[in-house]
Amino acid sequence: MLHNLITNILLIVKKVFAGEIVDNHLNPVHVAIAIIEFRIQSGTLHISHRIDFFSFDLSRLQMHETAFFIFLMFEFCVAIV
Repeated sequence: MLHNLITNILLIVKKVFAGEIVDNHLNPVHVAIAIIEFRIQSGTLHISHRIDFFSFDLSRLQMHETAFFIFLMFEFCVAIV
């Protein structure tokens, strides 16, 4: 049971830190993160689309923004430790 948990966690981490394009498609983990980020930005925080950080369409630009966000969160976590 512990082995399965560790395996699943490592699989998720591997997918999160994978590239923006996986097998000639947008990374599905990055797509899910991008959708959540945009919902929080526009729905919860009510940030205008003119000054937003995340795009509203699923494109390479939004995948790049998501990869940059993941990088920033990783650096933030490392800086805390």
